[in-house]
Amino acid sequence: MDGNEELKREISLGGAVSLIAGMMIGSGVFILTGKGAGMTGPSVSLAFALAGLAVIFFAAVLAVFGAAMPRARGTYVYPSRILSPFWGTIVVWSVLLGGSASISITALGFSSFLRAIVPSLPLVLTSVVVIWVFFFINLAGVKISSIAQTIMVVVLLLALIMFAGAGLFNLRPQLMKPFFPEGISGFLGAWILLLYAYAGYQIVVDLGGEIKNPQKNIPRALGFAFLIVIVVYLSVSIAAVGNLNWVDLGAAEVGLVEAAEEFLPSHGVSFFIVGGGLLALSTTLNGCFLAFSRDAYAAARDKILPSQLASVNKRFRTPHNSLFVYAVISTIAIVAIPNITYWGMLIGEGVAFGGIILGVAGLLFPFRYKETYEASPFKFRGPLKWIIPLIAVLISVFGFVVSMAVYPEALILLLTWIGLGILYYCWRKKSLKKRGVTMGESEE
Repeated sequence: MDGNEELKREISLGGAVSLIAGMMIGSGVFILTGKGAGMTGPSVSLAFALAGLAVIFFAAVLAVFGAAMPRARGTYVYPSRILSPFWGTIVVWSVLLGGSASISITALGFSSFLRAIVPSLPLVLTSVVVIWVFFFINLAGVKISSIAQTIMVVVLLLALIMFAGAGLFNLRPQLMKPFFPEGISGFLGAWILLLYAYAGYQIVVDLGGEIKNPQKNIPRALGFAFLIVIVVYLSVSIAAVGNLNWVDLGAAEVGLVEAAEEFLPSHGVSFFIVGGGLLALSTTLNGCFLAFSRDAYAAARDKILPSQLASVNKRFRTPHNSLFVYAVISTIAIVAIPNITYWGMLIGEGVAFGGIILGVAGLLFPFRYKETYEASPFKFRGPLKWIIPLIAVLISVFGFVVSMAVYPEALILLLTWIGLGILYYCWRKKSLKKRGVTMGESEE
């Protein structure tokens, strides 16, 4: 049943755009719009915009990597190859926690939307069941899941267009004041939280080994997806805070549903819950399993993680053991801390931390791999080849510092996890050295 076969290239440009958009348009807009509004009020729309602007710089660096060296598991491979296996290990170790947190928060959000229909459903148990349903969907194969992703993205965009259109038409300007009711600290806290809303952009490089014509399609997919997502986030967040008081929006379990009830008929609210919220969260869960399992797959091929995680199911040709590990860790996370804001802040902090590593790799890439960089169909020329990654690093450092002040609880877990990752790397490297094996040598 096991093997280390190569993954198939089956994802088209349209499929890649759907995967990125679907990965991002999930918990970020349907769950965290309300949480963000509760932290910063009507300025949540500005927080969404600035978070998107920050992540565009991260995505630009990854687009260069993806076009020059398309790989399955890109987010891990690039720092490992350009910097060292140590930094690749820290990234993949962080992704183990961040990816599991993403699956957990999305499953919690999915269950919250279900509870809007059936209030008696237990939140934690329902979330756990949802995780394992999507584990089996992804086990069946990337082609099946990417087709399903495309269909779900189209339906959820229709639901969001309905919400935003009706909400903007019925906008009540008096609810938009004051714009910063919680001051700069509340705004920056919301900004960190909403970085998570864009965290799915890296899926296109994580699946680089499975995308058709990746040198051209990876940059294009990122560009199209970001355009769609930013417009959606701005429209929906303005419609939400312009129709429901920001305090009520932040206090609600599913704030957008309560906002929708202010201006949509009952059948419209029902479609928004099912065709919008549930499908959006489904696309995010689907994308999480797709992307994060590939990072574990890559780390195992490079001997960072146990070789069993590099096994590819012979029937479906998917990394089944990696998928299973994420399902288990996510289940534990939900049972231990069933708190959406906590996991959202941790992911936002993780995005900032990962941005530092990837930004430094972006600075060094044109110099350490000059021929590969120059041959790439997508690259930055002149001063831009160091200005873009430098901005990514500076934004990440700023975000990491801000998170220390506004939400240290999640940061403590993140730093503890990274510390454990450093200890694991040292142990693993020493163990492999005794057997005459070099860490970081991929089985290509």
